[in-house]
Amino acid sequence: MTDKPVDQDDMTRDMNESNPEQPVEGEVEQPAEAGQGEETSELETLRAKLAEKDEEVLRMAAEMQ
Repeated sequence: MTDKPVDQDDMTRDMNESNPEQPVEGEVEQPAEAGQGEETSELETLRAKLAEKDEEVLRMAAEMQ
């Protein structure tokens, strides 16, 4: 190894070439919550169905009294 100063850009480039999974410095990485929109809409759908069932149960309970 030589005693020349290490160029940070060279180090970053070498790391990115050896591990392409890592984003290149300066690139925007997709957030981990990328699929969260689908989960949120599914959750809202399930909550709506649950609310309907709750109303149905309350209606049945009222009829029994």
